[in-house]
Amino acid sequence: MTVPTRATATSLRELGFREKGAIWKGAELYYFSIRTGIGYQPDCDQPNMFRVAFPDASLSVDSYNLPRVKQHCRDVAHSIYPRPSGSTSAHSDMAGAARDGVRSLK
Repeated sequence: MTVPTRATATSLRELGFREKGAIWKGAELYYFSIRTGIGYQPDCDQPNMFRVAFPDASLSVDSYNLPRVKQHCRDVAHSIYPRPSGSTSAHSDMAGAARDGVRSLK
C-alpha cells in the first residue's frame, strides 16, 4: 500500500487504521502523523495502571498495565477507523492465488 505523502484525518477515515502506522507520541496514539484522539492516562487510584482515553474525553472503566492499555488503544482505533471491506492486503491476494494454483493442479 502506498501511504499518502500528506495524510489527513479524512484519509484516516477512508483508509482505516492499520497497525503498521501506529505511532506513540507520549501517551497519544497517532496514525503516521494523524492524531487519532485516542490515548491513555494514569489511573489515580492504582499505581502503574492506566485507563484508555477516548476521543470524547471519557476514560475506560477498567485500568490496565502499560502494554495492555496500548493494545486496547490500538483496538479502539481499529473500531473507530475500520479498514474498508473491499481492501485486501497483497499477502492475502498472493495466498489466495497460491491456493487457486494448487487446486488447478489436482
